[in-house]
Amino acid sequence: DFLSDWRDLMEDEYGADYDRDTINDYDVWLDEESGLAHALTPDLMIFATNERPMEDVLDRVAGKNSRTLASSEQFIDARAALPGRRFTSTYVDYRDLTDTLDSGIEDDIFNLDALEDSCNQALASAPDWLAVSAGWVDRGLVVDMVSPTVNILWPPAPNVGDAAEALPGGTLGFVSLGFDPDLDNWRDPLRDCPLADLIPDWGDVFEAVDEGIIEIIESLSMLDNPDLVPMPELDRGSTLADVLDLGLWTTDQLTGVHLEEDFLDYLTGDLILAVHDVDVDVESLQPSDPNAAIVDGVVILSYWLDDERALRATVDGFLERLVTKPPEEVDVGADEPARIYPLEEFYSEGYRLSPGYVFHNGYLTIGSTEKALTDTVSLQNGDGESLSENEEYLLAVDHLPEDGQFLMYVNVGRIVDRLDLEDWDEDSDLYDVLVYSISAIAVTGHTDDEFSRATMSLILFSDE
Repeated sequence: DFLSDWRDLMEDEYGADYDRDTINDYDVWLDEESGLAHALTPDLMIFATNERPMEDVLDRVAGKNSRTLASSEQFIDARAALPGRRFTSTYVDYRDLTDTLDSGIEDDIFNLDALEDSCNQALASAPDWLAVSAGWVDRGLVVDMVSPTVNILWPPAPNVGDAAEALPGGTLGFVSLGFDPDLDNWRDPLRDCPLADLIPDWGDVFEAVDEGIIEIIESLSMLDNPDLVPMPELDRGSTLADVLDLGLWTTDQLTGVHLEEDFLDYLTGDLILAVHDVDVDVESLQPSDPNAAIVDGVVILSYWLDDERALRATVDGFLERLVTKPPEEVDVGADEPARIYPLEEFYSEGYRLSPGYVFHNGYLTIGSTEKALTDTVSLQNGDGESLSENEEYLLAVDHLPEDGQFLMYVNVGRIVDRLDLEDWDEDSDLYDVLVYSISAIAVTGHTDDEFSRATMSLILFSDE
């Protein structure tokens, strides 16, 4: 009955003209103009883009062809990698798909034919397959995406720590990343990537690249810095590791800081970017309020405790050169005062913006307001309610793997509430849908020697 109504709709509205036929004694309807095909078997209703895939399916339904996807070793591996909890799944032969599609990159820009022989094939590596599944959980939906791990150019990232412990309970959202700050671990694989293999006529252009970098630095009048090492020049045998060193040298010249030796070497590899709260009503913000800001948030970096003094010297020295006005030293509960930079009248109609930073307990916290720094330090000292005690957050991450190398969390319900959409009459229905159906989203990812996996948890029907 449904298929009959569907054909009537297609004929009346879109001018379809179906011919009825049979394949393997199954009823089939074909539209000659569009090629669309529909069929019914005792168990299946089938829609196909044309007659050929329809015949392929019906041959297997009738048992005339025993070669099926289910017997493919690759598909068996993909299905085994998916969680048992699922109500739907998707499988893509990724390598066949990428081989079929045109990359759209001209060979005279990059030597695509050479990629498979360069960088231990890392640049040309693609997974054989990609599988996605979705499953219902308590008050939510969990989506998993998995593929075989391929060769990569960067070192494996460490698993993230518990970022929620360092964030207030009402945090709107955050991203936590694990990374390897030891650049020697990045240089090793990059040395296997000769630029001559990647860029045609590299031998004719590397000198122009060097000259272009020098012109940029000279235009900024920062080339003659006696504290910095000489410029690493590129040559015919240069690799991507040399490009990394040239990029670091350029950054050093522009900032006056040895980025690798005086900053990255002091870090342990945890990064958190978080938004505690937002205030979209700019007119309500008072210039006299030191905590007034559209965005109240932080950036947190972990560091080795033994290197705190050296890292402090790097950050303090850089900002002293960058900002002419001296900072205010403010007690936010840390062992040493925070440094605050009041930027009064940042907007002509706006407010007092007071970003700052503080070192405490192995974390460098950069905050948009003094309050953001105070709240973070308070949680580091074990005071206050952290996000790790928030029920919506706990429900969202409870369905995620524990060994994630990144974690993202968004409290959708609270963000929508901050936008005050209920004042928009034309969008009142949308407001109800957003506020009462979507509560929170959490996403994590992990790569090991076997699989690369990403998992998303979508929590519905907020209790807050």
